[in-house]
Amino acid sequence: MTMPMRANRATLTPRQLDIVEMMAEGMYNPEIAERLHISVNTVKSHGAAIRARLNTHGRVDTVAEAVRRGLLV
Repeated sequence: MTMPMRANRATLTPRQLDIVEMMAEGMYNPEIAERLHISVNTVKSHGAAIRARLNTHGRVDTVAEAVRRGLLV
């Protein structure tokens, strides 16, 4: 039996944590970009980096993995 993976919040940068939290709230990339005063392309780049770090595919999978790892409170 394997133990669930516990990652500390350092797995993602502070900006990446902001973005994955907004994803969990159901926000879309344009909404996230507007709130953070960044471009939609920058949000997409952060999303790709988040997925790479968490080894996930898609928004729902990414949020679920972030929750599983204890990155979202």
